[in-house]
Amino acid sequence: MAKYLSQDWLDLGRIAVNNNEEFRKLGKNLNLTIYHVISDVPNKGTVYFWSTFKDGKCVEVQLGEKSAGDFTLTASYDIWKQLHDGSLEIVQAILEKSLHVEGKPVKGIKILKLAPLMNKIIATIETDFKIFDG
Repeated sequence: MAKYLSQDWLDLGRIAVNNNEEFRKLGKNLNLTIYHVISDVPNKGTVYFWSTFKDGKCVEVQLGEKSAGDFTLTASYDIWKQLHDGSLEIVQAILEKSLHVEGKPVKGIKILKLAPLMNKIIATIETDFKIFDG
């Protein structure tokens, strides 16, 4: 079981996404970097990570700050946890304005089609969400 928001957890997510046939088909032309900002993480403050996709394959997911990306997704720890455990749909979080999205509109169409599938895949990872909950 991977600890939530650890590099191991991110690596398992990358592998799971890349092994998903539906994602490979739908994302075959996906080329972008997504910057994730998780605020209000218990005992941590803010956690950052980015994921880079080339030709529909997730080629890198890394903890840490990054100077730029095609998209920045910002939400509180509570929202990200719900997205990653499958209890909240990403489109719902965007519409409710609990997930803030900044980025290039043209690439937004591609990622909006793939984001719900990506979150369903991530939700299948056996995750220790209590790592930051104390």
